Amino acid sequence: MSGPLTAFIEEAYQDTLSLMTELRDYLSEVQESADSESDSETRARIVREISSMTRQLTEAMAWLLLQKAAAAGEITGDEAHQRADGLLTPDNPDQTPVPGGAALPLEVRGYLDRSRRIYDQVLKLRDMTDTHPD
Repeated sequence: MSGPLTAFIEEAYQDTLSLMTELRDYLSEVQESADSESDSETRARIVREISSMTRQLTEAMAWLLLQKAAAAGEITGDEAHQRADGLLTPDNPDQTPVPGGAALPLEVRGYLDRSRRIYDQVLKLRDMTDTHPD
């Protein structure tokens, strides 16, 4: 893997890790603020969306970690490619617009947008590593 590509992978890794941490913290706040006055349906939708984003970001993180291991010489590029088989599906159902997404809090919509952008960025990195192997 080339130097500049490694830098992009590291940046995507840091962005993914940062968003996953923010999602964890936000979900914790949502759960702590659950009271009788809160709309339980909205809270349930928020939890579903955050769970979906977390699953998607975990998949991206797994791919990024494999690339970092290959760049560090811990595994070969071929091994990283084999282990990544099945990760990062471009037709991911989580990439489709969220029905009724406008009803979600602005912060959650921002997380959805960031999650999609990160996932798309990682897909592009994957395509680049597929066309430019070790």
